[in-house]
Amino acid sequence: MKGQTGYIMKPMMLIAVIILLIFLLQTLYSGVAKERLAQKNLDIVSTGTNVLLILANSEDCLAYESSVTQKAQGIILDIQKLDEFDVYNDNMEPECARNYEFGWRVDVEQIGQGGAIENNWDFGAKEFSDGVALNNEIRLWIPVAIKYPEGHHNCPEGCTELGKMSIKLVNGELENLAGFFDWGCRMGQLGRMSSFSTELKISQPVKYKPTQNELCIGRSCRSLICHLLYFDEGLTSEGTYELTVNYQGPNKLLVGK
Repeated sequence: MKGQTGYIMKPMMLIAVIILLIFLLQTLYSGVAKERLAQKNLDIVSTGTNVLLILANSEDCLAYESSVTQKAQGIILDIQKLDEFDVYNDNMEPECARNYEFGWRVDVEQIGQGGAIENNWDFGAKEFSDGVALNNEIRLWIPVAIKYPEGHHNCPEGCTELGKMSIKLVNGELENLAGFFDWGCRMGQLGRMSSFSTELKISQPVKYKPTQNELCIGRSCRSLICHLLYFDEGLTSEGTYELTVNYQGPNKLLVGK
């Protein structure tokens, strides 16, 4: 009888051990997945915050430079620089705060009495990855001041107004692929690197519009810095691609697949 009980208990114990191992593995994988998601969210928040701070504090971007100290005044935006960014960076992020893994668009609002918006400026990319091509996105904002110099038509005596600077930051296949091409172009223009390679996973076909010099995935398109050679057909199907670019100045990239 004891022998029969042993024959019954051993398989049951084995099944219990297997179930316990499966549970432990699922818990472990779930914990790892949550940790990766948390890190992913932390990365995009950190990137968005950095872009906003660079825009607001760098004299190469929007920071107002004091005529007395000859230094940038943090979080105080120069109205003349804002006007220039609004005109000249209407469909691409300004180079002073460019991130080649993320795309972004910034909106600056001047806030008057009672919270009314008295003026606004926007600049950066206009279209972003969506659907299956989208990895992550976030919206952030920081308070800023907007400096008007003496003689400005909106404030002849000179003034400093309250403002709000908001960012939409996106990471996806369109941003990664366009960022790769723009990075290769910029490195070539600076003479730092003539050839550059990467491996990218694409979930849907990629189109290139040579006339507009735009890269498109789905319904979204991005302007590029350099024109692409031998890429008129784009990427016709989903998959993982190993791409190589060679800078063929001025402002041309030879693309190899």
